[in-house]
Amino acid sequence: MTLDMSAALQAALALWRRERDLLVRIAAPFLFLPLYATLLLASVPEIPEGGVAPGDVEAARAVFDGYIALAPWSLSAAVLGMFGAATIYALVLRGKPTVGEAMRLALARFAMFVLAMVVARLIIGAGMLLLVVPGLYLLGRCYLLGPVLMVEPKLGPIEAISRSFDLTRRHAWTLMFVSVAIWLTGNVLSSIPSAMAGAIGGAGGSPVANIVLMAVTAAISMAASIADILVKIAVYRQLAKSGR
Repeated sequence: MTLDMSAALQAALALWRRERDLLVRIAAPFLFLPLYATLLLASVPEIPEGGVAPGDVEAARAVFDGYIALAPWSLSAAVLGMFGAATIYALVLRGKPTVGEAMRLALARFAMFVLAMVVARLIIGAGMLLLVVPGLYLLGRCYLLGPVLMVEPKLGPIEAISRSFDLTRRHAWTLMFVSVAIWLTGNVLSSIPSAMAGAIGGAGGSPVANIVLMAVTAAISMAASIADILVKIAVYRQLAKSGR
């Protein structure tokens, strides 16, 4: 069966319109608040213009220490974001449970969910080292890993990745493009209020404006994550229904 990407996008939009209240209730604590807290309370290390000069041990150490300090915030936001995504997959794909039931389903599969995602990212990362193109192809082949893990709970990490490969056969480049397009759109849009906040902070402006702009940044990122999840759900339903 040929993937109808237009139909999948329409299905994702319809799903958003039908379930947006529940989706926002899940996304707010897991996709919005962790990132918002990170933006407000953690600081990204400043890299000198032109990069760290060779032999400048102190500057290199300062950058390294800055990223070490940032790591717990970034890791916490990533883990909570994965739990939020798993909960949304459970909410939509596991027979319309309540939010509490969806969270319990996600929790029961969460260790496997994280392990499979880490393995997939290592595979994609290895592909990126091979002139980027293989990594982009693998990104498309792993596109449906999240829905597979939640709908087919008996599968382990490798089996789930293999199942995603089966479903995405002949559609890897299309799905890679969709994934990258959503990611780029979210990053470009969220960078605008983030840059404005940086300019205001650097000029000694109002901290209230900074708080508001960081909230807008986190909200845009949350919206992009929800869009990515819903499109994956729509694509999974379409390809799984075909019996592939």
